Amino acid sequence: MGSREVEKLLGARLGDTGLDPQRTLAFRGRLDRLRKLGCPTGVKTGKGRAATYGWTQVLQLSLALDLINLGLTPEYAAAVATGEWHLVGLLCRRLSDLIGSPTAFERAVQDEKWPLLKSIFLLINIGALSHFRQGDALASHAIGFQEGKKIIEWMRSASPYEAANILIDLGTRLALLLKLVALWTRADIADVVADFSEWAERHVNP
Repeated sequence: MGSREVEKLLGARLGDTGLDPQRTLAFRGRLDRLRKLGCPTGVKTGKGRAATYGWTQVLQLSLALDLINLGLTPEYAAAVATGEWHLVGLLCRRLSDLIGSPTAFERAVQDEKWPLLKSIFLLINIGALSHFRQGDALASHAIGFQEGKKIIEWMRSASPYEAANILIDLGTRLALLLKLVALWTRADIADVVADFSEWAERHVNP
C-alpha cells in the first residue's frame, strides 16, 4: 500500500480522519512525527518510486498510534513499536495459532471481534503512564501480555492493592485492522487473512 492509503486506513481505524480537515491535518502530523522518529522501519522507496508499506510497517504504525492515544510520547511509542518488534511479530503468530483455523480467523475479521478466550491482551500499568508521558525508561513491570483464557483468572487473583491496568484486546484490534485493509484494497477477507498469516509465519521462521 502507498503512504496515503495507509494514512486513510489508520485514520479510519482510529476515527481521526474524515470530513473534518483539522482532525485530518493533526493525524498527518502524528504520522509525520513517527516517521521522523524512525517508525515504521523498512519502508520500501526508490528513485522516482513512491513509498510502499507492508504488514510490518502497518502494524508498527498501528501500535505506535494506539500508545500515543493512551498518552505516551511519540518518542516512546515509536521506540516500543520498533524496538519490541520481534515480540509483536510473535504475538501476531500466537493469535493465529490460538484462533485455530483460517475459517475462524476470517469470521473474526468479518465480525471485527476476536473471541475473548482466544485473544491476547496488552496490559499497561496506569501508575507508570506519567513516566511514559515524560519519555522515561520503561519499567520491566509496566507493560505485559496475558492470554484471554487466563485473563479472568489473573484478574481474580490480583491483589486489591495492585495498581490499575489498561487492557487492550490485541486480537480485536488486529481483526479491525485486517477488515479495513480488505475494504481499502478491495480484497477478499480470505485473501487478506492468508497473506497476513504467511507474513506472520515468515516473521517467526524467516
